[in-house]
Amino acid sequence: MHDGLEGSLPITDWSVEGRRKYLEQNRIVVELILYESLEVFDERRVSLAFKSQDNAKDQIISLFSSDRFKLGELPIGIPHDINLFSQINFWCKLKTGKPFSGVQRLVDEEIELIDAQSEVGTFEADLNKLSHCLAIYSDLVAANMIYFWLQANKKLLDELGNVVHPLKHDKSVCVAKSPTRYKVDSSFRYLCVFLNIESHIPDFHLYKSKYLTKGENKPQYTAKKNERESHHTTSEIRSVVTKIIDYFYRIHGDEPSLLCMALFKSIGSKTLLDQYKIKSNDCTDIDELRDRLTALKFPFREKI
Repeated sequence: MHDGLEGSLPITDWSVEGRRKYLEQNRIVVELILYESLEVFDERRVSLAFKSQDNAKDQIISLFSSDRFKLGELPIGIPHDINLFSQINFWCKLKTGKPFSGVQRLVDEEIELIDAQSEVGTFEADLNKLSHCLAIYSDLVAANMIYFWLQANKKLLDELGNVVHPLKHDKSVCVAKSPTRYKVDSSFRYLCVFLNIESHIPDFHLYKSKYLTKGENKPQYTAKKNERESHHTTSEIRSVVTKIIDYFYRIHGDEPSLLCMALFKSIGSKTLLDQYKIKSNDCTDIDELRDRLTALKFPFREKI
């Protein structure tokens, strides 16, 4: 495996010519890393972006040596050495040119195609979407947030059995002693991806730029800001959170799929309000908001 290469074979010349020379010097190792990484990555996502795993290896190498590749556009946390070639999520996004919402539409389109051609049941289609969205989500948040999501949904994942876990907990980073609120928070963020709510929530970009943008892998697991957030912006983001809760509550009332119900259950906790520090002065009726969150834990309810 290529784990022992961490920190080795740094890429020092990022010009087109420099990258091509790097490939000439390290071609065998690059191809080995790509082969191993593609073997364990989500095969459907690879097929969507590159048609096949065989094509993926050659096309990723071509992308690296092309004018399209820009050092300044590498996301936070992407290695600047040989391990860059293990980042299949990144290469899929570079190949398709799809951002967060665009990748989501790509996933939805693929599921619709599978459902039409193979008569896949609703639950299996949801299961495919669960795995794909988890891969997308892992590219948007810090590593520990994936760990918290896996812990929060452990029972569900054990029952499903065949859901791909794209990322494991980074043991080098200390996890909070009371992780409950982070489990709820990570489940909440994931649902924003799974339900593709961006176009349905006013000012969602404010929430996305803070909570669905990768930052440092430490509490509060938010995007790294160059300047202190103003009180007004903080208040606006909390308002967006209340709108998201209301939106989830409406979907829950429409009796969605069993899988979606299970995902709602993982965010049905008043702890979420504490995590986002939402109090009575942030919404008109804090008690109603708490009730709506609690209602998400149950499969059937009367609308409040």
